[in-house]
Amino acid sequence: MLCRKTCEGAKSENPGMHCCAGKPYNPETDTCCRDKGVFTDKMNEKVSKCCGLQAYNPLNEMCCDFTVQTKPFPMAECCGKAAFSSKTQLCCGENRKILGRISPDHRCCYENQYNIKTECCCSGQIQPKVSGCCGNNSTTRTDSAETSEAGHEYGKSAKPPTTVYDPKTHICCDGCLTKLEPWMDQCCGDSPHGLAQRGVLCCGNRLYHNREDGEECSESGVPYKPFAETVCAHKRHNSPGGHCCGEELYQPNKTVCCKGQSVSQNRYDRGKYIRCCGIHAYNISDPLKKCCKGTLHNLTTGEENDLECCGSELLNATNQEVCCTSEEQSLFYPAKDGFRCCGHHYYDSALWSCCAGKLSP
Repeated sequence: MLCRKTCEGAKSENPGMHCCAGKPYNPETDTCCRDKGVFTDKMNEKVSKCCGLQAYNPLNEMCCDFTVQTKPFPMAECCGKAAFSSKTQLCCGENRKILGRISPDHRCCYENQYNIKTECCCSGQIQPKVSGCCGNNSTTRTDSAETSEAGHEYGKSAKPPTTVYDPKTHICCDGCLTKLEPWMDQCCGDSPHGLAQRGVLCCGNRLYHNREDGEECSESGVPYKPFAETVCAHKRHNSPGGHCCGEELYQPNKTVCCKGQSVSQNRYDRGKYIRCCGIHAYNISDPLKKCCKGTLHNLTTGEENDLECCGSELLNATNQEVCCTSEEQSLFYPAKDGFRCCGHHYYDSALWSCCAGKLSP
């Protein structure tokens, strides 16, 4: 996944905004290709790919030689700039010539095809397998799209060396072997320790020494004194039993905390109609505020009845937009003739059929 830094000088209250070529954009509605530009064609990055600098939907379109074209059939593959079916056709030769596949046993021999069971491809010539040319000197040139991804070797992680040990005499903690002592039979990360040891506390797989009696581990893995302190994230407060909002304390009977990310922005006076929407609080009785899956939208007068939530974004039914929803997510697309929703996918009904939320050719 491409990691994009925050845009310099760009300020946005939407935490879902990303950066593309120094400009902010929303990956829920647009796609950034090669960090060169944003294509505002309602192409959500969750369902799009890039063809050069152009975004496309691989469900209904294909990218052949940096050219986007509509799929002529569901399992279409590229042969140069043309589409072909690897089940019934072959893409052969440097000029990417499409041939009707005679049988499943046929492969490319330069710009022709041969039967691998009875023939061989020898320096561009198709010979019977009984010929002398079909020995070690034969060369099989497929030049076919069906093998374009074959033969790729993926990096294999070397396994760390293993050591055989006797658990009666040693203890293995996270790959580190230590002599076993009767009072040190527990592991904390790579360090051995014992439950009867004084002044030792294991928090977050880290062994702390010289701790006081009664100390415990906070949720963030920091040792603290629950009878005298409250730990918010990794920050200590000299007040026991407090309520945390991010790194700070707050009073839940007086204020509301939203997501606990920024005290200056997410603590608000508690009221009957105050609710959280992501990191923001808002008045649910305000018709010009609309919360869509954690994103708070400010509406203008007259938009209240036209805009609906589609995931975290707003959809305007009057703008010929369609919202496709599954259990996992909701995405919206520009309406197209002959297209329908299947879960969160928007598919060409001439290519696919949908049954129980699953697409089939």
